Amino acid sequence: MEKDDILTIVEENRVRGAVERVYALSDNVQKDGNELLKEKGSEGLLLMFTRFMTGLLTQFHEYAGRPDADLQHDGVGFTTCPINATVEELNEAMRKIGEILVPLMQNPPAEGRQRHSIAVITTPPEKKAADE
Repeated sequence: MEKDDILTIVEENRVRGAVERVYALSDNVQKDGNELLKEKGSEGLLLMFTRFMTGLLTQFHEYAGRPDADLQHDGVGFTTCPINATVEELNEAMRKIGEILVPLMQNPPAEGRQRHSIAVITTPPEKKAADE
């Protein structure tokens, strides 16, 4: 995924002689996603989303393997929040979420701070029987 410019290394840490890499989604994934969708259709979109989810699964797999994993203490969680919204309302909600996250993304490493990833996924609208 790094080779495909989907993930970018944002941090490297030495852990017991090995190098632990911290990845984040590349800035151009959204833009490239539209191009990939045009070029390869739904197959390209599914490939990109699979890569995104694989990154999340890898993080959770590594975390679940830690003997000291503690969801509450470590601030780990996930949820789904079904909403009814227009595209404009959805875009406004995403803008507000971005306003909350940008200052946290700019925090420098410091005592007591640990790197977390917050993944935001907006699913396509559900099709109702009447829409088909």
